[in-house]
Amino acid sequence: MRPEDLSDERLDEALRRRPRWEPPSHFARAVVARMPAAAPERAGAVGWMPVLVRAALDGVLGASLTYAAGVLLVWATLALIPGAITAATAYEMLLDVATALLIDHATLVGWISAAVMLSIAASVTGSAREWM
Repeated sequence: MRPEDLSDERLDEALRRRPRWEPPSHFARAVVARMPAAAPERAGAVGWMPVLVRAALDGVLGASLTYAAGVLLVWATLALIPGAITAATAYEMLLDVATALLIDHATLVGWISAAVMLSIAASVTGSAREWM
């Protein structure tokens, strides 16, 4: 039996009749016959020197790009440090003010938190009753 004579229907039928661990004897030949032909190698000299030069150029390009990215990151970090210190100081001052306000109005904050939590619990309980 030649591989080109094997149809998909015959393969499917043979695979359905046999257990999965026992493919038909012509299965491998049919699969190989349906594989696309391998692409022919490039015409020309396939020496190790052009490959070595290409690898070296790729390495130099990669190292150059990495170095440039590192220099840019260092420059950006040095340029942004004064602004970052100012922002951190402002954030610390904001937290100090917020903490002082919360401590001064702790009773009011407690009642508001309790009301919000009770409303959330009531809405969840109502939703749960609808689902049951």
